Amino acid sequence: MQGIVVSAPSSNGDGRFLLDDGTGIIELSLSREFGNREWKTGMYVMVVGGYFVRSDDLPLIKVHKIVDLSPFPDREAMWYLEVMEAFKLFYQPLVEE
Repeated sequence: MQGIVVSAPSSNGDGRFLLDDGTGIIELSLSREFGNREWKTGMYVMVVGGYFVRSDDLPLIKVHKIVDLSPFPDREAMWYLEVMEAFKLFYQPLVEE
């Protein structure tokens, strides 16, 4: 998933890390490895991880990988190519079997 950080732990009092991907808001759960970095509201990031639906709160991604793509102007266009590549590498071989 890619999106804009709308609330970072250092910018709010509740420690929640929220991302807006254009379709909605999702909460990110970061490991200590990623939590020690300085994340700021307005950054454009890519996250990879496990997705969890919670009935009483926002959906959650337990982050395995997070990358700041803010400095790259073609970041959104490249996302579609990354999705196609992942499909070809991981899913297409399963469909063809």
